[in-house]
Amino acid sequence: MPLLHNVCSSLVVVGSLIASLLATPAQAQIEFRADPQARLPEEYRQRRQEPNYAGCPCGCNRPRLMALIPESTPALTVSTHPEFFISVPAASEISHPPKAEVWGEFWVSHADTQHLIYFIRLPMPEQATVLRLRLPADLPGLDIDKDYEWGFNLNCDEEYRTGVYGIVRRVAFPADIEALGEQATPHERATHYANAGIWVEAIATLAQARQNAPDDLEILNDWRSLLQSAALGPVAEQPLLYEYILEE
Repeated sequence: MPLLHNVCSSLVVVGSLIASLLATPAQAQIEFRADPQARLPEEYRQRRQEPNYAGCPCGCNRPRLMALIPESTPALTVSTHPEFFISVPAASEISHPPKAEVWGEFWVSHADTQHLIYFIRLPMPEQATVLRLRLPADLPGLDIDKDYEWGFNLNCDEEYRTGVYGIVRRVAFPADIEALGEQATPHERATHYANAGIWVEAIATLAQARQNAPDDLEILNDWRSLLQSAALGPVAEQPLLYEYILEE
């Protein structure tokens, strides 16, 4: 009966392993909690999804632009040079006149004066993706408690342009997050940022974690739960994450 004994022993080991996995508590989902004090001034505009225009500039049958930002509050950040995330269609999905060029435009300005502090023209990616845009380190940093407007335009012709835009606001670094130290996991950091209503670092932390470990299912689930909590669920399923290092 040695064969039967070995099979039974293997089944016991497998059963114990399954029981151990089932007994392991699931990692808590990350939920963004907007800071109720961080209100969007009425005079400032924010549009995180490209509207359905009559006539469909740049094509009717393509995914619409989507800025990955909170729905009705500024995107808070603790960084002097924050990151920005935009869901964009593939270049091949964008309709344009024959021989016309297709490109994107990213810009940042002072919200109160509309004074432009950064602008760059970018090629559109070959696949639908989430663009990760990082401001150049040698650019003057954002001031604390000041609002900045930013946006991304899609140009499919010199005459046709559509886009999304939002408000980013730098705030002081919360002491409890600073106390986490370098040993904190991406899940722990993103959770603390999300709980504090600091959107930019919450999403940027998970974006970097996804880039470092693209096959990690826990990180992917964190990414999904964060975006779903901000009503950005459909964007969470985009498989690629491109990164553009912007230059001044």
